[in-house]
Amino acid sequence: MAALKKFYNGNLVTALQISFFGMVLFSMIYSHPFESVSVLVTPCMAIFLILSFNNYNLFQNIKNEYFLLISIYYIYLAFILFVSGISEIAVDRIMRFYLILIMLPLFFVIDHKDNYKYYYKIFIILAFIKSIIQIVLFIMLTFLNIPEIFFEMIGVKGAIFSDGFYIHIIVKGTPVLPMAFLLRFTREQKFDIVNVVLLIGTIIAGNFAFILGLFCFLVYNLYVSLLKKKQWYVNIVLLLFLLCFLLIIAAPYTLYHYERKRYTGNATRSEQAKVLLTTGNIFSGNGFGNSINVVTKHRNYSGNIYFELQTLYIINQIGIIGYAVFMLCTIYIFYKRNIKMLPVYLLYLLYTFWNPYVFDSSHMIAVMLYIGNRKTGNA
Repeated sequence: MAALKKFYNGNLVTALQISFFGMVLFSMIYSHPFESVSVLVTPCMAIFLILSFNNYNLFQNIKNEYFLLISIYYIYLAFILFVSGISEIAVDRIMRFYLILIMLPLFFVIDHKDNYKYYYKIFIILAFIKSIIQIVLFIMLTFLNIPEIFFEMIGVKGAIFSDGFYIHIIVKGTPVLPMAFLLRFTREQKFDIVNVVLLIGTIIAGNFAFILGLFCFLVYNLYVSLLKKKQWYVNIVLLLFLLCFLLIIAAPYTLYHYERKRYTGNATRSEQAKVLLTTGNIFSGNGFGNSINVVTKHRNYSGNIYFELQTLYIINQIGIIGYAVFMLCTIYIFYKRNIKMLPVYLLYLLYTFWNPYVFDSSHMIAVMLYIGNRKTGNA
């Protein structure tokens, strides 16, 4: 027992934590083009989580009020697990979402302050390199006459599309780019070379929800920075002027996307929302990995585990009650631990609501890095 306690307090466990965190990030961000490494995300994340409980005592760093909230949430998950069993849902589907939903709240309570600077640097470096790759591919597609067979060979041809404004390149790993930009810009509050590269990489990889999220984030930061200045009335006038200017720039892009998706993307999401909110018992939940065996005009949903509106699929599994308990529990803990980063986390939830990049390993990384960040330019 003494040897185990010493292990958890020693330098070895720190090195292992950093190593497994790096493997998690590399497996997430570079699952394209290295598809085989994606299988490492879950086991490496589980090992990293186990190693993160310092001083051997599993709940040492969890305050009593946090413990109570999480206990209520876990009791409800036990009920959903029972529902899953009597509904005869496939075991692999049950375990997939059960593990995600049981692990995610732990990232709100574990304190990573001793190693945070290493986690932050690894995250930003890997995201920066990913952005560089995105920019190089964009230049090759837009300005150079590169044969299409090249893009087929590197596996990006099917992930390339144009929205009428510019070419987007959406491959595995790119959802971390807006996370990285939001985090680093919040810390530095300036457009240096790293932030500019992260922003361009995000725009190249981003869909409309990403772009809208970035716009809201920059407006929020502008608003907060102006409120800090003296002569607030002058700053309010300046803020209104800048908002009008930004809206003039953003309006054509927004209207174009609205018309473009009016009968395609938006119609599909509206249909998907209706399916997910009306299939089964939406109030108390239908069980982990519940199958949506519905065929509609736009899509056959039978057997799907990923949806554009992934949050609604989670609600379909654990119900409005379970989702409300999860949100109240986690938002309260985030508020108590790091109120300054809470708006950034809420913005993350907003733009990922329209994407399948939530309630997964990337969500855990976002929580860990956002809640642990103590440096803000607006502090």
